[in-house]
Amino acid sequence: MWEQTGLNVKVAQLLGVTAQGLRIYACHLGGGFEGTEEVIDAPSWINESIDRIGFIDPFVTRYEAWQHPKDLILIRDAYVAQGRTEILSDAEIFQMSHENEQY
Repeated sequence: MWEQTGLNVKVAQLLGVTAQGLRIYACHLGGGFEGTEEVIDAPSWINESIDRIGFIDPFVTRYEAWQHPKDLILIRDAYVAQGRTEILSDAEIFQMSHENEQY
């Protein structure tokens, strides 16, 4: 996480492994971040392809926006396993996904 975003996290349990072998862990943010912040500028020293960082609910993003869309179900399952989402209606999800189309 730190290498890609500059954010320090405390790694907890393994939640899943994607088809590409990427391990998904429950993590707790450090450095005064809560995960509810607006989009922030990425530090200049991290991967040059990353220019901003956002904390995004995987239920309000579009399938096509993901680098590996097939992983979205696993990521959503991991998110729910951590108690990180409330149940929304289809209409609420549709509205939120269109408000966040840049992601």
